[in-house]
Amino acid sequence: MNKSLKAFLAVAVSSLVAGAGLNPLRAADAPAAAPVPLANTSPNAPAASTQMSPTTKQLRKLVDKINGKLSSGVRTQEELAPELKEFDALLAEHKQDKSDDVAQILWMKAMIYIQVWQDMEKGKKVLDQFQKEFPQSKFTGQIVQVLLDELIGRVNNKIKASGGQLTESSFAAELKEFDALLAAHANEKTDEVARILWMKAMIYMQALTDMKKGREVLDQLKKDFPKTQFAAQADAAYVRMERSMDQLEAMRKMQEDSRKFQESLGIKVGSKFPDFAEKDIAGQPVSLARYKGKVVLLDFWATWCGPCIGELPNVIAAYSKHHGNGFEIIGISRDQDEQKLKSFIQGNNMTWQQYFDGNENKLAIKYGISSIPTTFLVDGTGTLIARDLRGPALEAAVAEALAKK
Repeated sequence: MNKSLKAFLAVAVSSLVAGAGLNPLRAADAPAAAPVPLANTSPNAPAASTQMSPTTKQLRKLVDKINGKLSSGVRTQEELAPELKEFDALLAEHKQDKSDDVAQILWMKAMIYIQVWQDMEKGKKVLDQFQKEFPQSKFTGQIVQVLLDELIGRVNNKIKASGGQLTESSFAAELKEFDALLAAHANEKTDEVARILWMKAMIYMQALTDMKKGREVLDQLKKDFPKTQFAAQADAAYVRMERSMDQLEAMRKMQEDSRKFQESLGIKVGSKFPDFAEKDIAGQPVSLARYKGKVVLLDFWATWCGPCIGELPNVIAAYSKHHGNGFEIIGISRDQDEQKLKSFIQGNNMTWQQYFDGNENKLAIKYGISSIPTTFLVDGTGTLIARDLRGPALEAAVAEALAKK
């Protein structure tokens, strides 16, 4: 853990990240949830230290002390045991005071366990104590969100690590936790609790593409939480997801057809890659033949393509590391604005050759490219050895290919 607690004091927790299909669960489909209060003041307290209560000033001093230790390399619960005891001493000092100023002492202690150490067992114990001792606190309504965000974070991590191979059994433990969290707050007909069912439905629809079970969960949400904003948006969300699934299926079909077309051209791993001879954006000849004996990445991309730009740091890193040993890249841009492309290339120090022909897309049509990014890794003999490599896999494949030269 290399972040100080200050990083958690300034922003709200959000474990949801953008994506679709077998990607992390989307926040975009959900009504906005209230931010988790992570400042060492109550939600409506003034920020300036001169306006803080004595209790809040004591808590801030303690948090600053913990920040200092975290910044100096102290990381474990054992190393911060004295500070954890200070939370208890501060709470005992104000044990007769049931205000939010005192409630935030326990709240911050729980957040440290959950967010700094990801220790849910101890964090939940502190939250249980919090609910028992401060049932009327403004922070109480945020407990469900904290626990749910942590659970969603674990689901997202599992999705990222899965490589797309997910079934309902993959989330068996997490789905039970959704049900347990819902049962623990079944009598609270709030948006925060309704969100539990909402996110469970998103797992079925987004991660597992099981629209039937997602619909069942949304119907349960509408029945059990009829007055919440999630119930009001359930039907529209289902329609959007159903449309997205149709689009995803159409894209998969297009990619499948593209693969078949490419195979008909002989574009398959282990075969010679069909060459081309064109001029690059600078007017210089560009072809695979010019790089005979080199390992070459053919990169179909565009500046407007989000996934392409997201992958660009990996491409640049691989080029920087292996260019001197015989690794080359030929970028094949599907941009329409030549000047914008040139500015982007210069601004990102992309020194390899780039092919550009505006709307003509000659090479994209020639090779049956239906979506980007699409990449082909070709060895020194002109043989296709891999395609569509992402992240660390690209650098590893380049290193392996160069080692065989």
